[in-house]
Amino acid sequence: MRIVITSRILPYQAPGDWKLLPDDGWRQRTIQPLAFGQVRVFVRTWYQALAPHDPDLARAAAAERAAALLDELAATERLRPLLRSPLLLTMLAILHSNTGDVPRDRAKLYEECVQLLLERWEPERQPGMPRQGLRERLDLPSLDSLRQVLHELAYQAHAQPPGADGRGVIADAALDGRMLQLFERSGPAATAYAKLQVFREVLGNDEARLLQDRGDDSFAFPHLTLQEYFAAGHLAGQKAMAKLADDHWQSDDRERWREVVVVLMGRLHQQDKAEEKALPWLKRLWGTKQSKNAVKPAAVRRRDVVLAALSYAELTARGAFDANGGRGRAPAAGGDHSADRDARPSHRPGGPDRRRAGSGRVGRPALPSRNGTVASRTVPT
Repeated sequence: MRIVITSRILPYQAPGDWKLLPDDGWRQRTIQPLAFGQVRVFVRTWYQALAPHDPDLARAAAAERAAALLDELAATERLRPLLRSPLLLTMLAILHSNTGDVPRDRAKLYEECVQLLLERWEPERQPGMPRQGLRERLDLPSLDSLRQVLHELAYQAHAQPPGADGRGVIADAALDGRMLQLFERSGPAATAYAKLQVFREVLGNDEARLLQDRGDDSFAFPHLTLQEYFAAGHLAGQKAMAKLADDHWQSDDRERWREVVVVLMGRLHQQDKAEEKALPWLKRLWGTKQSKNAVKPAAVRRRDVVLAALSYAELTARGAFDANGGRGRAPAAGGDHSADRDARPSHRPGGPDRRRAGSGRVGRPALPSRNGTVASRTVPT
Protein backbone atom coordinates (compact mmCIF):
# COMPACT_ATOMS: atom_id res chain seq x y z
CA MET A 1 0.00 0.00 0.00
CA ARG A 2 1.27 3.48 -0.85
CA ILE A 3 0.35 6.50 1.25
CA VAL A 4 0.54 9.98 -0.33
CA ILE A 5 0.26 13.09 1.86
CA THR A 6 0.13 16.59 0.40
CA SER A 7 0.81 19.99 1.89
CA ARG A 8 1.13 23.58 0.85
CA ILE A 9 4.77 24.47 0.37
CA LEU A 10 5.15 27.33 2.84
CA PRO A 11 3.75 25.57 5.94
CA TYR A 12 5.83 22.49 5.17
CA GLN A 13 8.98 24.59 4.95
CA ALA A 14 8.25 26.29 8.29
CA PRO A 15 10.22 25.12 11.34
CA GLY A 16 8.71 22.18 13.20
CA ASP A 17 9.28 18.61 14.26
CA TRP A 18 6.18 17.18 12.59
CA LYS A 19 7.68 16.69 9.11
CA LEU A 20 7.84 13.32 7.39
CA LEU A 21 11.53 12.44 7.20
CA PRO A 22 13.44 10.24 4.73
CA ASP A 23 14.84 8.31 7.69
CA ASP A 24 11.29 7.12 8.37
CA GLY A 25 10.83 5.89 4.80
CA TRP A 26 9.20 9.00 3.29
CA ARG A 27 10.22 10.41 -0.09
CA GLN A 28 9.55 14.12 -0.61
CA ARG A 29 8.77 15.67 -3.98
CA THR A 30 7.66 19.14 -5.06
CA ILE A 31 5.09 18.98 -7.86
CA GLN A 32 5.98 21.17 -10.83
CA PRO A 33 3.78 23.23 -13.17
CA LEU A 34 2.07 21.28 -15.93
CA ALA A 35 3.98 20.43 -19.09
CA PHE A 36 2.09 20.44 -22.40
CA GLY A 37 2.04 16.65 -22.50
CA GLN A 38 0.13 16.70 -19.23
CA VAL A 39 -2.17 19.35 -20.69
CA ARG A 40 -2.99 16.93 -23.53
CA VAL A 41 -3.83 14.17 -21.08
CA PHE A 42 -5.96 16.52 -18.99
CA VAL A 43 -8.00 17.89 -21.92
CA ARG A 44 -8.65 14.46 -23.44
CA THR A 45 -9.61 13.00 -20.06
CA TRP A 46 -11.79 16.03 -19.30
CA TYR A 47 -13.90 15.46 -22.41
CA GLN A 48 -13.97 11.68 -21.91
CA ALA A 49 -15.32 12.21 -18.39
CA LEU A 50 -17.78 14.88 -19.53
CA ALA A 51 -19.39 12.80 -22.30
CA PRO A 52 -21.39 10.39 -20.05
CA HIS A 53 -22.95 13.36 -18.23
CA ASP A 54 -23.87 15.35 -21.35
CA PRO A 55 -26.56 13.73 -23.52
CA ASP A 56 -25.63 16.05 -26.40
CA LEU A 57 -21.99 15.03 -26.37
CA ALA A 58 -21.20 11.65 -27.94
CA ARG A 59 -17.79 10.12 -27.35
CA ALA A 60 -16.68 10.80 -30.93
CA ALA A 61 -17.77 14.44 -30.62
CA ALA A 62 -15.99 14.69 -27.27
CA ALA A 63 -12.75 13.49 -28.86
CA GLU A 64 -13.16 16.03 -31.68
CA ARG A 65 -13.75 18.88 -29.22
CA ALA A 66 -10.74 17.83 -27.15
CA ALA A 67 -8.59 17.86 -30.29
CA ALA A 68 -9.96 21.28 -31.26
CA LEU A 69 -9.16 22.74 -27.83
CA LEU A 70 -5.63 21.28 -27.87
CA ASP A 71 -5.02 22.73 -31.34
CA GLU A 72 -6.16 26.14 -30.12
CA LEU A 73 -4.03 25.98 -26.97
CA ALA A 74 -0.96 24.96 -28.97
CA ALA A 75 -1.47 27.72 -31.54
CA THR A 76 -2.14 30.60 -29.11
CA GLU A 77 1.12 31.69 -27.51
CA ARG A 78 -0.45 34.08 -25.01
CA LEU A 79 -2.30 31.16 -23.41
CA ARG A 80 0.92 29.31 -22.56
CA PRO A 81 1.43 30.84 -19.08
CA LEU A 82 -2.14 29.84 -18.14
CA LEU A 83 -1.64 26.21 -19.07
CA ARG A 84 0.89 25.60 -16.32
CA SER A 85 -1.81 26.11 -13.68
CA PRO A 86 -4.37 23.31 -13.18
CA LEU A 87 -6.93 25.87 -11.96
CA LEU A 88 -6.67 28.08 -15.05
CA LEU A 89 -6.50 25.09 -17.38
CA THR A 90 -9.73 23.86 -15.79
CA MET A 91 -11.35 27.24 -16.44
CA LEU A 92 -10.25 27.14 -20.09
CA ALA A 93 -11.75 23.66 -20.39
CA ILE A 94 -15.03 24.82 -18.82
CA LEU A 95 -15.22 27.82 -21.14
CA HIS A 96 -14.49 25.65 -24.18
CA SER A 97 -16.96 22.91 -23.22
CA ASN A 98 -19.69 25.54 -22.73
CA THR A 99 -19.08 27.63 -25.83
CA GLY A 100 -16.88 25.53 -28.13
CA ASP A 101 -14.30 28.30 -28.13
CA VAL A 102 -11.65 30.04 -26.04
CA PRO A 103 -11.59 33.83 -26.54
CA ARG A 104 -8.42 34.97 -28.29
CA ASP A 105 -9.02 38.50 -27.08
CA ARG A 106 -6.89 38.50 -23.94
CA ALA A 107 -8.99 40.94 -21.92
CA LYS A 108 -12.17 39.07 -22.87
CA LEU A 109 -10.58 35.74 -21.91
CA TYR A 110 -9.48 37.06 -18.51
CA GLU A 111 -12.91 38.58 -17.95
CA GLU A 112 -14.58 35.24 -18.72
CA CYS A 113 -12.28 33.54 -16.20
CA VAL A 114 -13.08 36.17 -13.56
CA GLN A 115 -16.81 35.81 -14.18
CA LEU A 116 -16.44 32.06 -13.85
CA LEU A 117 -14.63 32.41 -10.53
CA LEU A 118 -17.05 34.99 -9.16
CA GLU A 119 -20.43 33.85 -10.41
CA ARG A 120 -20.52 30.49 -12.12
CA TRP A 121 -17.83 28.30 -10.57
CA GLU A 122 -19.92 25.93 -8.48
CA PRO A 123 -22.82 25.42 -10.96
CA GLU A 124 -20.36 24.86 -13.82
CA ARG A 125 -17.97 22.72 -11.80
CA GLN A 126 -20.69 20.47 -10.39
CA PRO A 127 -23.63 20.42 -12.87
CA GLY A 128 -26.96 19.35 -11.43
CA MET A 129 -26.07 20.36 -7.87
CA PRO A 130 -28.04 23.55 -7.08
CA ARG A 131 -26.15 25.96 -4.86
CA GLN A 132 -26.37 29.63 -3.99
CA GLY A 133 -23.92 31.83 -5.81
CA LEU A 134 -21.34 33.94 -4.03
CA ARG A 135 -23.45 37.11 -4.30
CA GLU A 136 -26.44 35.45 -2.63
CA ARG A 137 -24.31 33.90 0.10
CA LEU A 138 -22.74 37.27 0.92
CA ASP A 139 -26.09 39.08 0.53
CA LEU A 140 -24.62 41.70 -1.80
CA PRO A 141 -26.76 43.71 -4.25
CA SER A 142 -24.17 42.93 -6.94
CA LEU A 143 -20.62 41.67 -7.21
CA ASP A 144 -19.32 45.01 -8.50
CA SER A 145 -18.34 46.18 -5.02
CA LEU A 146 -16.50 42.93 -4.35
CA ARG A 147 -14.66 43.28 -7.63
CA GLN A 148 -13.54 46.78 -6.69
CA VAL A 149 -12.05 45.40 -3.48
CA LEU A 150 -10.29 42.63 -5.39
CA HIS A 151 -8.96 45.19 -7.88
CA GLU A 152 -7.56 47.28 -5.05
CA LEU A 153 -6.01 44.28 -3.27
CA ALA A 154 -4.41 43.09 -6.51
CA TYR A 155 -2.98 46.55 -7.17
CA GLN A 156 -1.50 46.69 -3.68
CA ALA A 157 -0.14 43.15 -4.00
CA HIS A 158 1.44 43.96 -7.35
CA ALA A 159 3.16 47.01 -5.85
CA GLN A 160 4.97 44.76 -3.35
CA PRO A 161 8.26 43.00 -3.99
CA PRO A 162 7.27 39.81 -5.85
CA GLY A 163 7.70 36.26 -4.65
CA ALA A 164 9.44 33.55 -6.64
CA ASP A 165 6.46 33.19 -9.00
CA GLY A 166 5.91 36.94 -9.43
CA ARG A 167 2.85 37.29 -7.22
CA GLY A 168 2.49 39.61 -4.27
CA VAL A 169 0.83 38.63 -1.01
CA ILE A 170 -2.18 39.99 0.88
CA ALA A 171 -1.88 39.93 4.65
CA ASP A 172 -4.67 38.14 6.48
CA ALA A 173 -5.46 41.21 8.61
CA ALA A 174 -5.53 43.51 5.57
CA LEU A 175 -7.98 41.21 3.77
CA ASP A 176 -10.28 41.00 6.80
CA GLY A 177 -10.22 44.76 7.32
CA ARG A 178 -11.02 45.56 3.71
CA MET A 179 -13.83 43.01 3.51
CA LEU A 180 -15.39 44.27 6.76
CA GLN A 181 -15.46 47.77 5.29
CA LEU A 182 -17.25 46.42 2.22
CA PHE A 183 -19.86 44.52 4.24
CA GLU A 184 -20.46 47.46 6.59
CA ARG A 185 -21.15 49.72 3.61
CA SER A 186 -23.36 47.26 1.75
CA GLY A 187 -25.72 46.29 4.58
CA PRO A 188 -26.43 46.47 8.30
CA ALA A 189 -23.21 46.82 10.28
CA ALA A 190 -24.42 44.12 12.67
CA THR A 191 -24.21 41.50 9.90
CA ALA A 192 -20.79 42.52 8.60
CA TYR A 193 -18.82 40.11 10.76
CA ALA A 194 -21.13 37.20 9.90
CA LYS A 195 -20.62 37.94 6.19
CA LEU A 196 -16.88 38.03 6.75
CA GLN A 197 -17.08 34.57 8.30
CA VAL A 198 -19.00 33.30 5.25
CA PHE A 199 -16.39 34.82 2.96
CA ARG A 200 -13.57 33.22 4.96
CA GLU A 201 -15.43 29.90 4.84
CA VAL A 202 -15.62 30.16 1.06
CA LEU A 203 -11.88 30.83 0.89
CA GLY A 204 -11.08 28.11 3.39
CA ASN A 205 -13.08 25.49 1.49
CA ASP A 206 -11.45 26.50 -1.82
CA GLU A 207 -14.93 26.92 -3.32
CA ALA A 208 -14.51 30.15 -5.24
CA ARG A 209 -10.76 30.09 -5.84
CA LEU A 210 -10.75 33.88 -5.82
CA LEU A 211 -7.78 33.92 -3.48
CA GLN A 212 -5.51 31.17 -2.26
CA ASP A 213 -4.61 30.69 1.37
CA ARG A 214 -0.82 30.44 1.43
CA GLY A 215 -0.81 28.88 4.87
CA ASP A 216 1.29 31.65 6.46
CA ASP A 217 -1.46 34.12 7.46
CA SER A 218 -1.57 35.56 3.97
CA PHE A 219 -3.40 35.10 0.68
CA ALA A 220 -2.47 35.44 -2.98
CA PHE A 221 -4.30 35.50 -6.29
CA PRO A 222 -4.32 32.08 -7.97
CA HIS A 223 -2.05 33.21 -10.80
CA LEU A 224 0.08 36.23 -11.69
CA THR A 225 -2.05 36.74 -14.80
CA LEU A 226 -5.19 37.31 -12.71
CA GLN A 227 -3.32 39.58 -10.31
CA GLU A 228 -2.20 41.69 -13.27
CA TYR A 229 -5.72 41.79 -14.74
CA PHE A 230 -7.29 42.86 -11.43
CA ALA A 231 -4.54 45.46 -10.89
CA ALA A 232 -5.29 46.84 -14.37
CA GLY A 233 -8.97 47.02 -13.34
CA HIS A 234 -8.01 49.17 -10.36
CA LEU A 235 -6.00 51.53 -12.57
CA ALA A 236 -8.85 51.77 -15.08
CA GLY A 237 -11.15 53.11 -12.34
CA GLN A 238 -8.83 55.87 -11.14
CA LYS A 239 -9.27 59.52 -12.15
CA ALA A 240 -5.48 59.94 -12.14
CA MET A 241 -5.00 56.77 -14.20
CA ALA A 242 -2.44 58.23 -16.61
CA LYS A 243 -0.28 59.65 -13.82
CA LEU A 244 -0.38 56.42 -11.79
CA ALA A 245 0.45 54.31 -14.84
CA ASP A 246 3.27 56.66 -15.80
CA ASP A 247 4.68 56.65 -12.27
CA HIS A 248 4.91 52.86 -12.38
CA TRP A 249 6.29 52.83 -15.90
CA GLN A 250 9.02 55.35 -15.13
CA SER A 251 10.04 53.59 -11.91
CA ASP A 252 12.86 51.08 -11.50
CA ASP A 253 10.15 48.40 -11.30
CA ARG A 254 8.76 49.24 -14.75
CA GLU A 255 9.07 45.77 -16.26
CA ARG A 256 6.83 44.36 -13.54
CA TRP A 257 4.14 46.85 -14.61
CA ARG A 258 4.49 46.45 -18.37
CA GLU A 259 1.90 43.69 -18.64
CA VAL A 260 -0.50 45.51 -16.30
CA VAL A 261 -0.36 48.64 -18.45
CA VAL A 262 -0.87 46.69 -21.69
CA VAL A 263 -3.81 44.72 -20.24
CA LEU A 264 -5.18 48.05 -18.99
CA MET A 265 -5.83 48.99 -22.61
CA GLY A 266 -8.13 46.00 -23.01
CA ARG A 267 -9.98 46.93 -19.81
CA LEU A 268 -10.51 50.49 -21.04
CA HIS A 269 -11.85 49.20 -24.34
CA GLN A 270 -14.24 46.87 -22.48
CA GLN A 271 -15.53 49.91 -20.60
CA ASP A 272 -15.81 51.96 -23.82
CA LYS A 273 -13.18 54.38 -22.50
CA ALA A 274 -10.58 53.99 -25.25
CA GLU A 275 -10.90 57.59 -26.41
CA GLU A 276 -11.50 59.09 -22.98
CA LYS A 277 -8.55 57.49 -21.18
CA ALA A 278 -6.46 55.32 -23.50
CA LEU A 279 -5.89 57.91 -26.23
CA PRO A 280 -4.43 60.56 -23.86
CA TRP A 281 -2.20 57.87 -22.36
CA LEU A 282 -0.93 56.84 -25.80
CA LYS A 283 -0.21 60.46 -26.69
CA ARG A 284 1.69 60.83 -23.44
CA LEU A 285 3.86 57.83 -24.30
CA TRP A 286 4.28 58.77 -27.95
CA GLY A 287 5.15 62.39 -27.23
CA THR A 288 8.67 63.74 -27.17
CA LYS A 289 8.37 65.90 -24.05
CA GLN A 290 9.03 64.60 -20.54
CA SER A 291 7.60 67.77 -18.99
CA LYS A 292 6.54 71.19 -20.19
CA ASN A 293 10.11 72.40 -20.61
CA ALA A 294 12.09 69.17 -20.94
CA VAL A 295 12.54 66.70 -23.79
CA LYS A 296 12.60 62.98 -23.08
CA PRO A 297 16.07 61.43 -23.08
CA ALA A 298 16.64 59.07 -26.00
CA ALA A 299 16.49 55.93 -23.82
CA VAL A 300 13.20 57.00 -22.24
CA ARG A 301 11.80 57.90 -25.63
CA ARG A 302 12.63 54.48 -27.08
CA ARG A 303 11.18 52.70 -24.06
CA ASP A 304 7.96 54.73 -24.20
CA VAL A 305 7.54 54.16 -27.93
CA VAL A 306 7.79 50.38 -27.45
CA LEU A 307 5.10 50.47 -24.76
CA ALA A 308 2.94 52.77 -26.88
CA ALA A 309 3.16 50.34 -29.80
CA LEU A 310 2.22 47.36 -27.60
CA SER A 311 -0.64 49.31 -26.03
CA TYR A 312 -1.91 50.53 -29.39
CA ALA A 313 -1.80 46.99 -30.78
CA GLU A 314 -3.85 45.78 -27.80
CA LEU A 315 -6.50 48.41 -28.59
CA THR A 316 -6.62 48.11 -32.37
CA ALA A 317 -6.94 44.33 -32.11
CA ARG A 318 -10.32 45.06 -30.50
CA GLY A 319 -11.42 47.68 -33.05
CA ALA A 320 -10.52 50.82 -31.11
CA PHE A 321 -9.57 53.85 -33.22
CA ASP A 322 -11.09 52.20 -36.27
CA ALA A 323 -11.24 54.91 -38.93
CA ASN A 324 -14.08 53.12 -40.70
CA GLY A 325 -16.05 52.97 -37.47
CA GLY A 326 -15.40 56.57 -36.55
CA ARG A 327 -13.87 55.60 -33.20
CA GLY A 328 -11.10 58.19 -33.22
CA ARG A 329 -7.58 58.49 -34.59
CA ALA A 330 -4.27 56.96 -33.67
CA PRO A 331 -1.82 59.26 -31.88
CA ALA A 332 0.75 60.81 -34.15
CA ALA A 333 4.21 62.09 -33.36
CA GLY A 334 7.60 62.30 -34.98
CA GLY A 335 10.43 59.89 -34.36
CA ASP A 336 10.80 56.16 -34.41
CA HIS A 337 7.37 54.56 -34.68
CA SER A 338 8.60 50.99 -34.86
CA ALA A 339 8.54 48.61 -31.94
CA ASP A 340 9.15 44.92 -31.55
CA ARG A 341 7.17 42.73 -29.17
CA ASP A 342 10.44 40.86 -28.58
CA ALA A 343 11.55 43.88 -26.54
CA ARG A 344 9.26 42.61 -23.85
CA PRO A 345 10.94 40.22 -21.40
CA SER A 346 10.17 36.61 -22.22
CA HIS A 347 10.21 35.37 -18.62
CA ARG A 348 6.73 35.12 -17.23
CA PRO A 349 6.69 33.31 -13.91
CA GLY A 350 3.51 31.41 -13.42
CA GLY A 351 1.78 28.65 -11.58
CA PRO A 352 -0.05 28.62 -8.31
CA ASP A 353 1.51 27.77 -4.97
CA ARG A 354 0.51 24.17 -4.60
CA ARG A 355 -0.89 21.22 -6.54
CA ARG A 356 -2.05 18.02 -4.99
CA ALA A 357 -1.16 14.61 -6.31
CA GLY A 358 -4.14 12.81 -7.78
CA SER A 359 -5.06 9.19 -7.79
CA GLY A 360 -5.21 8.97 -11.59
CA ARG A 361 -8.88 7.98 -11.46
CA VAL A 362 -11.15 10.36 -13.32
CA GLY A 363 -14.82 10.80 -12.59
CA ARG A 364 -16.94 13.88 -13.09
CA PRO A 365 -14.79 16.77 -14.29
CA ALA A 366 -13.86 18.72 -11.18
CA LEU A 367 -11.18 20.96 -9.86
CA PRO A 368 -7.58 19.80 -9.96
CA SER A 369 -5.55 21.08 -7.04
CA ARG A 370 -2.44 23.20 -6.86
CA ASN A 371 1.33 23.13 -6.47
CA GLY A 372 2.75 21.73 -3.31
CA THR A 373 4.92 19.29 -1.47
CA VAL A 374 4.10 15.61 -1.62
CA ALA A 375 5.46 13.01 0.74
CA SER A 376 4.88 9.35 -0.05
CA ARG A 377 5.65 6.11 1.66
CA THR A 378 5.13 2.50 0.63
CA VAL A 379 3.73 0.42 3.47
CA PRO A 380 3.79 -3.39 3.44
CA THR A 381 0.35 -4.98 3.50
